[in-house]
Amino acid sequence: MNYIVLAILYSVSGFLMKLSDDEYDEKSNKLIAVIIGIVCGITIAFLASNNIDASYIFIGILIGTALSFKIDGIHHIATLLVFLLLYLIWGYFQY
Repeated sequence: MNYIVLAILYSVSGFLMKLSDDEYDEKSNKLIAVIIGIVCGITIAFLASNNIDASYIFIGILIGTALSFKIDGIHHIATLLVFLLLYLIWGYFQY
């Protein structure tokens, strides 16, 4: 994958997760937080299924946040489920 596209998608995924977190924590807008989280999950699943380095990074982030109990809202759970589902589907059909 093109390095410029990778950089943009990494930035978008980080931005979306932070935006989702802010919507949930600061503005108490759970629906918008979940929608943004789902888009973030799609982005990171695409990255992880198309780039091995992204796969290592996002699986590491997933394990770290789970072990530190930072998955603390419905938006995080929605993001996690979308990520895992798409990562498994796209990863399976890609190889």
